[in-house]
Amino acid sequence: MIQGLWHALIGICLLASPALAQELVEVSDIPATVSADLAAPDTPDYVRAWSGDLTGDGLADLLVQAAYPMGGGNAAMLAHVIYQAEGTGFTRLREMTLPQGIKSARREGTDLVVTMFRYLPEDPHCCPSGEDDLRLPL
Repeated sequence: MIQGLWHALIGICLLASPALAQELVEVSDIPATVSADLAAPDTPDYVRAWSGDLTGDGLADLLVQAAYPMGGGNAAMLAHVIYQAEGTGFTRLREMTLPQGIKSARREGTDLVVTMFRYLPEDPHCCPSGEDDLRLPL
């Protein structure tokens, strides 16, 4: 009896694992609805996006980072947005203010864990070599 319960518990844990821990995958194709939303009112210089189920509905949502020019030089303002997959498109679900650019992201349970670039004391202004994890509730 106990052995049967143990096997059932292990099976449930294995089935639940993908929803509890999932690495988001960087994608290069930005859907037209997302690009149009990001371009209002200003067009970003570049956009990066990561795909994964962030809402628990089984559909691939998007975590997006867009860089907007800041009046000269190479400085940019970063915007971070989660888009929820709905039907054949995406809707803006949540905007976030993050301290740096995103290196990678993953879902852990009900949290989004974002690995951010971080400047170390000796890093040139172009190239942060450190990283920090930031945990955000979804």
